[in-house]
Amino acid sequence: MQYYLYQPGQIDGPIDSNRLEELKKSGKLRQYHWMIDSESQIWKSISDAPTENPFETAQRTIRGRLISGAFILANEAYSGRITNLSSFGIELMIPQFRKFLRGINQSKALMLNICDETNQVFVNVRAQLHSQSQTEDGLILKFNWENQGVSL
Repeated sequence: MQYYLYQPGQIDGPIDSNRLEELKKSGKLRQYHWMIDSESQIWKSISDAPTENPFETAQRTIRGRLISGAFILANEAYSGRITNLSSFGIELMIPQFRKFLRGINQSKALMLNICDETNQVFVNVRAQLHSQSQTEDGLILKFNWENQGVSL
């Protein structure tokens, strides 16, 4: 199983179970506030330090704002609405898109252009695809930031 650890402004991982045990024994795990594992996909508090899950806080802050994202893959431009934003990554909905994207995989980082259209804030960030899924509304792409957090 893989784990990601969060401290304000930084996500570390993936790390394996052995590394997690080393961090526990050394006491260095206490510098982190939250942890997620690849199986449950749920952020859990490591300590009592934060009073609120920072990823839920980030989600609340996008309510009522129009945030879009775009990227280029194989000389084709794709864009959509960001339906979920966190310090961990984004969920991008490409409306009425009825097929999975080819040529995109979890080992390839893309440059995402993110625009908070409500506040006219633009950010360019590298991210890796986590997963693709189809809904009635279109294609949902989940991206994880590549070694950085993003604030809008």
